[in-house]
Amino acid sequence: MATGPDRVDLLAFPFSGPLLGTVATYALPPRAQETWTELMGRFRERTGSVGNLPTAALTNVLRSACRTRVNIYPTVKDEPPQMLVAARALDTADLRDAICLWEQVILGAEDSSIRFSYNSRLADIISTVTPVHTQLSDEVRRIGTQPDAPGWVFDVSSWHAAEQLSARPWPIDGMQITFRMDTNGDLLVWDNNLLWSHSWRGYPPRFAAAQIRLAMKTLPWMNDPVLMLKPSVFWIANRLRNARTAWLAPNDPAAPLLVLKLNGRYGQMAVDPYTRTALAIWSRLRGEQPPETSDVEENGQPGRLRPVIPVPVRYPVGRGLGMHTLREFAAHAADVLGTPSLTASRVAGHRFPKRPGREKGRDTELLDRETLGTTIRASGTARLRIVVLYQYPHTRRRIQNLLAYHFEDAGFATKQIPDSTETALSGDCVTAVFCEARDLLKHGEHGQRKFLLAGYSALIPQDGTRIAALCETEYDEREWAERRIKARIDKTATDPDEADAKHPVNKLLAKDGVASQFIATKKPSDESSGTAIATMGDLTAAVSGDYAGHGAIGDLLRTAGLVHARLGDALVFGTDGITNPHIYVGIHLRQQKKNKNKLSCTLAALAPDGDQWGAWGYCWEPHPVTGKTGWQPYADANVTYRAGNLLASARHTMWDNGIPQLIDVAL
Repeated sequence: MATGPDRVDLLAFPFSGPLLGTVATYALPPRAQETWTELMGRFRERTGSVGNLPTAALTNVLRSACRTRVNIYPTVKDEPPQMLVAARALDTADLRDAICLWEQVILGAEDSSIRFSYNSRLADIISTVTPVHTQLSDEVRRIGTQPDAPGWVFDVSSWHAAEQLSARPWPIDGMQITFRMDTNGDLLVWDNNLLWSHSWRGYPPRFAAAQIRLAMKTLPWMNDPVLMLKPSVFWIANRLRNARTAWLAPNDPAAPLLVLKLNGRYGQMAVDPYTRTALAIWSRLRGEQPPETSDVEENGQPGRLRPVIPVPVRYPVGRGLGMHTLREFAAHAADVLGTPSLTASRVAGHRFPKRPGREKGRDTELLDRETLGTTIRASGTARLRIVVLYQYPHTRRRIQNLLAYHFEDAGFATKQIPDSTETALSGDCVTAVFCEARDLLKHGEHGQRKFLLAGYSALIPQDGTRIAALCETEYDEREWAERRIKARIDKTATDPDEADAKHPVNKLLAKDGVASQFIATKKPSDESSGTAIATMGDLTAAVSGDYAGHGAIGDLLRTAGLVHARLGDALVFGTDGITNPHIYVGIHLRQQKKNKNKLSCTLAALAPDGDQWGAWGYCWEPHPVTGKTGWQPYADANVTYRAGNLLASARHTMWDNGIPQLIDVAL
């Protein structure tokens, strides 16, 4: 939030000892781990599963039943957990009862036979463990001046701050807003009187509420970790159709809201297996009725069950909080947490030159005829050939106009260019070839695509020439979203993502060494093909408003490895600029959603090349055809990544300790 010309206040706070607070840790003894392993064997034998026990169901119930936050570590499928962490010491009876019920549910006991008197050895062992109160600040260590901590600390670090923010009402504009915690540790506005509501004419009102997510992060050059607050707005659905997430309010107002995962079936209270297990335990443990479809109010005020609208739709309430609300919340959070927020200020002596604006979608500096040849040579090639693979004549005309406009060549737009004929676009350094490729690009079975692709000679690489393909693809966001949902419900329906031609064509082109960019089909009525083009003014009018087309051309040039000359000016400008020829290396680490124990590591670099800069990428895995690996010009590295299996190309590792060695090898 800008609070002046040179200062920005952040919704981030230094994580000191008092703000981190304490937690109760339960070290599980060897007996508990052995019993867990035995239970896992019984669970797998009954279900035929090879996965882990549904610990998420257990922790979700413990959080709601014990009115606090609880996590279990580690959650590795072939190893028993070693530690249970809670925001405060758990009630022994609640802990034992929850584990006892959970064990019966996961072993498939009939509802009528589930009882609290069940003999659970695991429940008996864990409920007798004495917790140790741990100061979280003691778990934060420093490597040099950079803070670091075990993974579980990052998960539980925000609990204490969330409790503080939920305990004190937030006064704003004459209202008192109280946040309610959910079982994920996030904060939500739940009071119906404090929800935002709006409606279109003739329709019932729709509702939305504020949500605050909390997380601990580390930032460069900061000795302490940082508490990040992320405000947002969630839209409350008035039916269960397609919903994937919902909140359920227990009868006890002191208990956190129960987060439910739904499976999106129309008109049913259908939940995923973990949530089904959690509800079965929770309803018995707290003596409450499980939620039903009728708990969602169709037309009135939101009820105790509030599903979230799963995908962006047209809605009468916005998704973001206004700047006034953000500023007021930042001041409230600073007061409650007892520490001022972090600020970002302009660095004295270092200024970036003003970025030239695009000229109605065209980047005049990057595509300047005087410097374009130098820019292309710095990308690692002498010439650039743009191959347009199209399905419909009106798309061909659209792309021909766009290329003529971006490369400032009005004559190119009016040329009668036969297919498969290479035509100069910008002097000798850029050419274009048009190829009709309807069978190659249409969605459906993929078996013939490799054979079809071999018929386009324009895609055969030549020495000193880089080929970039601009491919047409048919895509309608709303239609595809509906088809995806239908495919999840109806197994006979075709999943549009599986039939999508874009992914296999992209990979096949990459195997041939061709960079690619896709552009979605537009309706013929949206084109300006009937406009006579005699001047650049006519051409500008013909492509005016085609923002998607301008974006596709820009992305194609980026994929081809072209880098702005002004980047060098930005890096050497001002008293803090550099004068020596440094190479800038960027390292990107990403945790994979499908396997949270794996990290992907990618490296990119900017290297000076005379008066220009070249972009480079590091490829761990060799190209499946050429065998090239290591540092390559960005366009070649991009092709290598796309040609192989991304999971392998990004170089995944199970262990964080392996990442530094991988980076050392690259550098």
